[in-house]
Amino acid sequence: IIINKSEGSVLIMNLKKIVALFFGALMMSSVALAAPMNTYVSNNPNGFNPLAGVQGAISQEFSVNIYTQILMTADLGDMIPFEPQGFTLFVPTDRSIMYDLTPERIQQFLTSKEDARFFTMFHMLKGRQTLPNLEAMSGTMVTNMSNTPINMTTAMSPTGKTRILVNGARIDSDAFQGNNVTVYMIDT
Repeated sequence: IIINKSEGSVLIMNLKKIVALFFGALMMSSVALAAPMNTYVSNNPNGFNPLAGVQGAISQEFSVNIYTQILMTADLGDMIPFEPQGFTLFVPTDRSIMYDLTPERIQQFLTSKEDARFFTMFHMLKGRQTLPNLEAMSGTMVTNMSNTPINMTTAMSPTGKTRILVNGARIDSDAFQGNNVTVYMIDT
């Protein structure tokens, strides 16, 4: 076998690129591991995406691309200070957003920072709430992060399972735990 010098140099150059990429990825992962646990870890240039830590787990079962884009438009970093008790976030799926909202209203949430902020904060509570905590709130009005009262109720499903309703929206998932947020999927 005869190896041309120019082919050999191309091979060496490609190996250098591979090694550089490997060490670059290694450095990036060590930076991510050094991030404090009680803050939102985000790759959002605006600095606030509480879904960042759990989006991969959520996307295995639910599509939440529209809500994630609205959350990015809202850019809540300057409005939501660090909250030691964290947050609870009720996230509507893409299917429920497209069913419940007109395309014009969705576009408004995607382009208006003010509207996006109200929409996302309407779906947030202070403190990380477990399903039993939410069930215990049944029959009460709870104030969300947009200072709007929301109604917490329970209902029995046809199979006899207790369902938790947040302003009439049914919680359709167990809790997804992020760094500083507990996320539940809702159907409307």
